[in-house]
Amino acid sequence: MQYFLYPVDVQAQTLTPSQQDSLVQEIEATIYSVYEQYFYTQPDSTFRILETVAQQAETYQLWDIQITSLLQAAWCAEYHTQIDTLQQYLNRIEALTHQHVVALDTLDASGEIRTNVAYTRGSFYYNIGDFTSAIHAFNEIVQPQALVQINDSLLVADVFTYLASSYYRLQNYQKSLTHYRIVDQWLPATSEAPNYQLGYRKTLNGLHQARCYFTIGKYNHQPAAYERGKRLAHQSLAFFNRQKSDARFYNPIRSAINILVSVFQEQQQYDSALHYLSQSLALSSDGSELLLNTYNTLGATYTLMQDYPKALKSYQKSEALADKLLPKKHYQRAAIYTRVGQVLAAQHRWSDALEKYQQALAQLVVEFNASSDILTNPVYRDVGARKELLEVLSYKAEALWGLYQQQPQETTSLQSALEIYHLIGNILDEMRQGFPSVEFKQFIASHFFGIYEQAIRIAYEMHQRQPASGQFLAQAFHFAEKSKSFILLEATQETQAQSFGGIPDSLLEQERTYTRRLSILEQQRDGIADSNSQEAVQLEQQLLITQDARQKLLQQFEQNYPEYYALRHNTNVASLADVQASLPANTVLLSYYLGDSSLFAFGISPNKIVIDSIANLTALGQDVDHLLTFVRQYDWEAIKDSENSQQWAKSGHTLYQQLIGGVLDSLGSKPEKLVIIPDGQLGYLSFDVLLTEPVPETMSTKFGSFPYLIKELPLRYEYSASLYVRQPSPENTISNQYAYTGFAPEYKNTPLLAENTVTRSGAGTEVFYDLLYNKEEVQQVSGLFNSQIFLDDQATEQAFREFAPRSSLLHLSMHAFAHDQDPMYSGLVFSQADTTTEDNFLYAHELYALQLRSNLAVLSACETGIGQLARGEGIMSLGRAFKYAGCPNVAMSLWKVNDRTTQRIVQSFFEQLADGADKDIALQQAKLAFLAKAKGPLAHPYYWASLVLIGDDLPLTTSPFPYTIFIGLALLLLVSIIVLIKKRRKTT
Repeated sequence: MQYFLYPVDVQAQTLTPSQQDSLVQEIEATIYSVYEQYFYTQPDSTFRILETVAQQAETYQLWDIQITSLLQAAWCAEYHTQIDTLQQYLNRIEALTHQHVVALDTLDASGEIRTNVAYTRGSFYYNIGDFTSAIHAFNEIVQPQALVQINDSLLVADVFTYLASSYYRLQNYQKSLTHYRIVDQWLPATSEAPNYQLGYRKTLNGLHQARCYFTIGKYNHQPAAYERGKRLAHQSLAFFNRQKSDARFYNPIRSAINILVSVFQEQQQYDSALHYLSQSLALSSDGSELLLNTYNTLGATYTLMQDYPKALKSYQKSEALADKLLPKKHYQRAAIYTRVGQVLAAQHRWSDALEKYQQALAQLVVEFNASSDILTNPVYRDVGARKELLEVLSYKAEALWGLYQQQPQETTSLQSALEIYHLIGNILDEMRQGFPSVEFKQFIASHFFGIYEQAIRIAYEMHQRQPASGQFLAQAFHFAEKSKSFILLEATQETQAQSFGGIPDSLLEQERTYTRRLSILEQQRDGIADSNSQEAVQLEQQLLITQDARQKLLQQFEQNYPEYYALRHNTNVASLADVQASLPANTVLLSYYLGDSSLFAFGISPNKIVIDSIANLTALGQDVDHLLTFVRQYDWEAIKDSENSQQWAKSGHTLYQQLIGGVLDSLGSKPEKLVIIPDGQLGYLSFDVLLTEPVPETMSTKFGSFPYLIKELPLRYEYSASLYVRQPSPENTISNQYAYTGFAPEYKNTPLLAENTVTRSGAGTEVFYDLLYNKEEVQQVSGLFNSQIFLDDQATEQAFREFAPRSSLLHLSMHAFAHDQDPMYSGLVFSQADTTTEDNFLYAHELYALQLRSNLAVLSACETGIGQLARGEGIMSLGRAFKYAGCPNVAMSLWKVNDRTTQRIVQSFFEQLADGADKDIALQQAKLAFLAKAKGPLAHPYYWASLVLIGDDLPLTTSPFPYTIFIGLALLLLVSIIVLIKKRRKTT
């Protein structure tokens, strides 16, 4: 083939325009031929020809052609995982774009070359494992204003693919899936790109989505997503296998097989895994990154089979291939060393495993020496491959614990492990701030929850050895707090920052507009049955654009309002000293961490701190289950059975001893108040019903006489000790237009049940029956305060949205429902009258987008305090959503509540509040007053123990209803009249 029309020494000015056009056409044809013949199979030939093309273009000052040739070479290097070569080409390309910037303004008027350079820069960052920088580079291309100017939709599709892959590597799986689903909308039906096939690209994108669905299903416990991932992977593999004679299909085949093998590993179907891996290895290849991954997957399979020699042999092949393909420092090398370390750790060869982990860390952290002592840890510097760094750090900490088990006389390994866990905490905080979505932060909290359990265990072990210093007890508490309710803590900080950060209301309103827009778009997207439809994907794109706009606004806040930004992001957890200093003299705080194998209980009084550990979680879980089953529903047949009642009473007392009594005894304290920070399954438990003394068998059905904890102490709860410490003080409370706003809708369906069995529970969007006492409840309470109430058809979602943000007290007496599968769709049911544009279901995800400034929200409805348990964040309930929206104090229910008894307790609660009682005492007295009058079955905890208080115990600052002023004036007037009458009598 003859590649060029003109010799190198001919100057560009000697060419006529037609000659120059001919030369350009010839060069472009050469580039196309190289791509078609050599690109996928012969990289050296590709580089040689493209270098010649670039030199020819330079000779004739065709700067755009020269850069285009080098870009093609860079992309070939990327395809063959020749990262050093890719970097060399990228450096040359960027130098040329700077050198010829003026000429390129004319030669590249459309900006195509600049876009391709940004694309190459992003791909380089991706390949070296700096996924955060890759995202920044690719986002330059797909900004809304940039997308309008791009004619090459295939390039846009490739950019979205890279973005999706980068988010996947950073463990933001949902955002990754969103980007992958957008890819299909940009793939053109035809393209001038060599060998372009729409079916191939769509199948490849489906394979990427399969990986996301599988991972989301695995980590978020969503079986439907898991199965969808498997199905897509099988479909992709079937498509690619039909064309496996083509070398272009080798890598996709290996990708599909690796995904399917991970499924087989999960299901312990190792023979199937080995069968598929043998197919992958049978594909002829001179080596690629995906072949390296195949060897890693094979090694992992053998490790699970406990065939450690074969596992190590597989990893040796991976390492040999890495030496051929990768730079001396690369995140993929770290992954190999980490996997080898896991094999050695499985054999309890802890020292050998630690040496491998040191090698892995040296691959990921600049200036860390692999030959360092195995107890030495790196100083953290931001790295793109955070997933790999977190993995190797956590495995190293586990190996240090294993080393301590072998050498218990030495505690230096434990101290080294504690250093690592602090480092992991810092990295996780950085990850949360880098991706502000609630969903991602919730994933981080759940996925890394177990790391904190091991950290607490090690700190507890050190505290047992060195109790006097208290430093390890403080560290155990620190790790427990790091695992709790980060999202709520951040929301609380945001509320305070908005109030005291000096930021203009117009900008805050702009952010709220973006937040509302995101909520609406998410609701619209979730309402579409086919998530892959064009409508759904278009909504995904609008979501990304709105998220980007909101993120840019937040960056503006950071630059222009540093005080606001500092307040907003001050999410450091409270220390033990902070909590202890904040406790009144009469109060004890009990904080729990419920892990997979241990329960840790922290008891904090103003003058002492203790920690207790419970290892038998099976028995604990059984007692909690017994108690919850008994109190959540009133079943007369079960209750009148004294054996059932006795079992419940036994569980209630056992739990008191384990959770409360033992800790209080260790504290040597008899507090007047308790603050409970529950965790895990304990979040479903009303501690009111724990029994401070055993119940004699003869008294097992006389529920009113039981020694409930609520009879001794008022209780309140919080999601974390950090939230307890940061409760807003009264002087920082925002004044509102309305003191009290109550809602009591009518549903226009006559209840079919007997009065004493009517509950305030809805069931999705089905028929709702009228409540008999909700309007009475709101009307009676409204007489205690300066009020605004909405009854019957006026109690709408629209009225709530308008008046709730301006009310100090919110009272919602209505139906509610908890959504088991998706807690964001738990909701409150307003009047179903068709008088507004709203649907009159206030969902949790809508509350997350609201800005409420109420001091107290009383959710007098069913199951407002329960929902799906999200590890590391707590129970995703409606009550939690109100707290997120800005209500520091929430009264909510832990099970379905009876209409009549709830009315009595809530009314009494508000009466106590109006008289100036502390919130926790007000709720305690309301329950005790009910119990004192309850006869027979009504004394059962089902009727009175469901309502719990989250927040502070401060009395209300809300002024009572003005009638008290009128009464005072009337009394004053009466006294004046009496005085005047007496004076007149004296004068006569």
